Amino acid sequence: MKILIVDDNKNERIMLSKLFVSNKYEVSSAENGSVALEKVKESKPDVIISDVMMPVMDGFTFLRELKKDQDTKDIPLVFYTATYVGDKDKELAEAMGALKIITKPVEPKELLHEIQILGQELSTGVLKPTRPLIESEEEYLKKYTQRLFHKLQDKILELEQEIIMRKQTESALIESENRYRTIFENAGNPTVIIEEDMTISMVNKEFEKQSGYSRNEVEGKRSWTEFMTKEDWEKIPEHYECEFIARNGMKKDYMVNIAMIPGTKKSVASLLDITERKKAEELRIQKERAEFINKAKAEFLSTMSHELKTPLNAIIGFSEIMQQGIAGKLNEKQERFIENIHGSGKFLLTMINDILDLGIIEANNIELAYERVPVSLVIHEIFNMIKGKAREKNVDLVLDLSSQLDYIEADRQRFRQILFNLLSNAIKFSKPEGGTVTLRGKIIADTAEFSISDTGIGIKEQDLKKLFVVFKQVDSGMTRKYGGAGLGLAITKHLVELHRGKIWAESKYNEGSTFTFTVPLKQNNSIAHVS
Repeated sequence: MKILIVDDNKNERIMLSKLFVSNKYEVSSAENGSVALEKVKESKPDVIISDVMMPVMDGFTFLRELKKDQDTKDIPLVFYTATYVGDKDKELAEAMGALKIITKPVEPKELLHEIQILGQELSTGVLKPTRPLIESEEEYLKKYTQRLFHKLQDKILELEQEIIMRKQTESALIESENRYRTIFENAGNPTVIIEEDMTISMVNKEFEKQSGYSRNEVEGKRSWTEFMTKEDWEKIPEHYECEFIARNGMKKDYMVNIAMIPGTKKSVASLLDITERKKAEELRIQKERAEFINKAKAEFLSTMSHELKTPLNAIIGFSEIMQQGIAGKLNEKQERFIENIHGSGKFLLTMINDILDLGIIEANNIELAYERVPVSLVIHEIFNMIKGKAREKNVDLVLDLSSQLDYIEADRQRFRQILFNLLSNAIKFSKPEGGTVTLRGKIIADTAEFSISDTGIGIKEQDLKKLFVVFKQVDSGMTRKYGGAGLGLAITKHLVELHRGKIWAESKYNEGSTFTFTVPLKQNNSIAHVS
């Protein structure tokens, strides 16, 4: 069966042609009624499927022309339309002799089925081509004009509604554009619009402020790559970090978030200043590295101290046995040698213990176990420990303790160590003829204050700043005369600060010194682990 498809829509013609050809129909097509008339004369089809609304010659006029010609008046015509679908339209089509009106859209299978049935009915004679009910040209023009006028009215109403909708859409678009422009302009971060060729077409106020460029100097005149280092040029993913170059040449680190604007080839880029964050990250890395080094140092010192302590304990132990004569009586020269060995061993052991303590403290790996410490009892324990040294140096120990200062919350062992270090230091640096070391304790608000004063050799004013510094003594000559590695005060300062306290010193050269430290009467928690 031959089918002629008449439709001004090219895609519609192609789709229908493929549908019928694939089902073994012979198909031709035309883009309007005028072209279709020529094709009908060349080769008469068995069925015509025609749209109604077409340029040059519409479907109704095309059908009217077919019915006028004796050679073509019996060709069945089916209207396939989305426009003329009302009852009056169908009445006009049938009155003009159309076989059927099929309303678009319809599933291809359904349309094919309709045409197949139509072909069968025509071939068997069940269905005959209809004769036009409208005979006169005047009646045709009247009815055609009425339908056309009606369609024009509908079209005008449709256009009016479309105009209203377009105006509303334009108004909404303007409002939306103004809203987003306001958001863009007042964004807290520098924000730019980048064209496909990397030219910056728009910047906001924050960009002007942070870059130092006015928008007149940038918009449409500068490329985004001009503000980036060469290494960052190729980075155009959704998120990346880059160095941004301001007008004054200063480079700052920014996180760039970039996204395509839908429906365009433009991108919007928002910049977040991460300079301080990067610095903080670098400091964190440096801190972690320092902590790792301190930990490694502490572990090394701990290992080495253990290895050194073992033979030193043997030296000190055996020298004490020899001093006591348990291994046999010594002559005067041997006693002097053993005394030097024993003294040097104990000095070296003290120094190793100090180094070990300092390593643990500096590695921030010391646990403080707070408890209620009886102040008077601990001080008397320390006095008993150092009174032998004081007697040797002809130093009197004096205690001036407030009766209200009975207990503090502290790590008992470390509190003893603080007092022992400061009192031992005061005795150590006494004058050759002796002197006095006084320990005072009192309460100030919610803090306990302890001061250790001596009448010793004192410290020069320019040397006070060297106190509490690791491996520093105020005078190299003093190191040779009094011994020590300059660790005692540094360790003491650390221990005081771990107790959330402070320590300081006052001194007059050749008159004496006073070391004062404070610790809270009560700590925030009963057990603290400093790490």
